[in-house]
Amino acid sequence: MLELIRRNILPEHQAGFRPGKSTIYNIVQLERYAQGQLRRARRRHHSAVILFDIKAAFDSVWHDGLIYKLND
Repeated sequence: MLELIRRNILPEHQAGFRPGKSTIYNIVQLERYAQGQLRRARRRHHSAVILFDIKAAFDSVWHDGLIYKLND
């Protein structure tokens, strides 16, 4: 992970496993976005949010299949 950070490969919104960031960072960003959308509500824009909390996702994934898909 540190090599990805050093080479600036990770997107800015990636907070997991990064020093100095946590899920709180993304929650704050989402809240700021939602507040901005509410201020512009008169334009009749719609926003939706889908959140997933997958417990132990990395531990339960089929790693060989994941590597295959990442290389595909």
